[in-house]
Amino acid sequence: AIAEHTGRSVEPLAVYMDDGGLRRIMGEDEPAAGMNVWKAGRTTGVTFGRILYTGVNVKVSYGFGRVRIMRDQVITTHLAAPGDSGSLLVSDEDRVVGLIFAGSPYYSVANRWRHVRNLLRVGV
Repeated sequence: AIAEHTGRSVEPLAVYMDDGGLRRIMGEDEPAAGMNVWKAGRTTGVTFGRILYTGVNVKVSYGFGRVRIMRDQVITTHLAAPGDSGSLLVSDEDRVVGLIFAGSPYYSVANRWRHVRNLLRVGV
């Protein structure tokens, strides 16, 4: 992703696509079940999917007995793999709705963008 630092925040402006082009981010939105989404990740490139659930509490294992419960997460169809963490989850209207951070062979998990924005003071 390409971002701009505005002095008080960092704002994502565009995402690199597989063909080398850029896709402009048009703002942000709240995720909703059934919403079509896409992401551009390091490992799997640009993939498309759908939000299955929102507001989910997820238990994530980080190995060596380290488990964390992540609250109010977004569950999508499988669209990411290891190395794709940190990819923006974007609606088909090019609005950011989440940030990919975990998954399995069956689904992917994203932080709700509103929480990322508030905690890291980033914007769109």
